Amino acid sequence: MLVAQEPAIPRAIPAPSSPLKPLDRALENQRGETNVYIRGLLPETTDEMLEAWGARFGDIKSSKSIIDLNTGLCKGFGFVKYHNYEDAENCIRGFHFLGYEVSFARESFYSKLKTFADDNNTNLYVSNLPKTMNEHELAQLFAPHKVCSSRILRDKNGHGRGVGFAR
Repeated sequence: MLVAQEPAIPRAIPAPSSPLKPLDRALENQRGETNVYIRGLLPETTDEMLEAWGARFGDIKSSKSIIDLNTGLCKGFGFVKYHNYEDAENCIRGFHFLGYEVSFARESFYSKLKTFADDNNTNLYVSNLPKTMNEHELAQLFAPHKVCSSRILRDKNGHGRGVGFAR
């Protein structure tokens, strides 16, 4: 009944690269997440449209359709975050019924990094390094500052890729 309300939610644009997963898998949520990932949105989908569609399932904390900055059109996916878990589940059920690839959003890499943030350290990305440089030599570049750790990124053969990190 909720999917039939106005404004109507259009049917999904199926993604050929990923088949629709079963509803029970879409509802898996080990972290108690309330942020819903929705894929299959039309290119003309706006933030306002996604919010209006999502609001029928419950009280929304935030919503965002992901827009291509070059074309101004939706890239085909977006997020709706709810205040509670039950509303997020109802959103997943509704959009899944209409053929959308939908699930609880995974934590972003940036968000994971923030949980490990240390205000006393700065991790620096360094590029254009000699491919022969080792971790000790990278650390020496920052003398007299104390380097807690340094790491050179290497290819599968163990050769330096010309980039590294120093903390």
